[in-house]
Order: sequence, then C-alpha cells, then structure tokens
Amino acid sequence: MERRKTRVRTVAERLFARHGYEDTTVSAIAKKSHVCSRTIHKHIGNKDEIFRQAVLAMSTLSMPDPLRDFSGSLSESLAHAAQYCYDTTRQARTVDLIRLLIAESGRFPDLMSQVATEIFTRLQGNLSVLFQQLAAQKVIPHGDHDQSAELFVDLLLGNQTVMFYFGWLPSPPTKTDIKVKVDLFIRGRFGPQ
Repeated sequence: MERRKTRVRTVAERLFARHGYEDTTVSAIAKKSHVCSRTIHKHIGNKDEIFRQAVLAMSTLSMPDPLRDFSGSLSESLAHAAQYCYDTTRQARTVDLIRLLIAESGRFPDLMSQVATEIFTRLQGNLSVLFQQLAAQKVIPHGDHDQSAELFVDLLLGNQTVMFYFGWLPSPPTKTDIKVKVDLFIRGRFGPQ
C-alpha cells in the first residue's frame, strides 16, 4: 500500500504541476498511477488532500549546501553563494512548485504561504551557515549572519525569482550582474575595507 501511495503522490505532483489544481482529476491520477480511484479515496483522501500531500512532498526538495570554497577572495566566495541561490531557485522542480504556489495561492492561501516560507527559510538558513563559517575563518566580521543571509538573498534574488517564475525573465543573471550585486552587498554589509 505504501508503494501505491508513493506512486499516486508522484503522479499527482507531476499532474498538478503541469495542469494545475482545476484541470487535474482524481481519475486522471488513478489512471496514470495504475491505482483504483476507490483505493485513492479510501487510503489517501479527496482531491484537496492529494493536492496538499503533493505540494508538501514537492516542498521537501533536496537543497544542496552552498559551495564552501574559501580559498579565493570574499567576493569569489560570495559569487559562488550567489550562483548557488540562482541554481537552487531555478531547479525544474522548484520552478514547478513555485508556479503551482502562485497559481493556487487563492485556493489554498495558508498552505501556499507555509510552503513558500519553508523553502526560502531553508535557503536563507543554508546561507546563514555559510556566513557563520566565513566569520569563523575571519573572512568577515562576526555579527547577525541570519540577517546577512536575508539581506544577501533579498539583494540577489529580489523580484527576479517571481519574474522568472512568471516567464518574464528568461535568462539568469550574468557573471557581471552577480559581481556587481556581490560587491554592493560586501560594501553595504561589511564596509569598504
């Protein structure tokens, strides 16, 4: 039964991501997962519950740690962290999930808010650890590195992620764009020295 549930959730994730809530039916999920609709209703629940489970499963996406290469300059280390931010937010599953969150935020506002908050909290948490390590190695001063991570993400991603998820921004930032933002962050957060 657990294998069937997993198969149903996997199919549901794909269908909801591709077609949205409205155009995905339990019968389509049943057909694609080769599990009877009755079984789905009995052991998993109705369409709303399947949707919630699919979104929560998608939100547990693996998020690798940022590269922690401190052999170069602070600017180079943070450029690696910046690339990590862009790569993480542009993973195919992340894009599918965020587009689904945007599309269904009116129907499931609490769920969508919870999931979006968890994803960006994990991203900022990973970056906070990076800033703590940079401070431990005396590359940057000690301080509130949760705030440093939040500022870094805000400066780097800003509205670009939303614009990308809506399809308004087709290409990622260039290395020059990243360098400008990283240098601005360093000067603003740690001073010109």
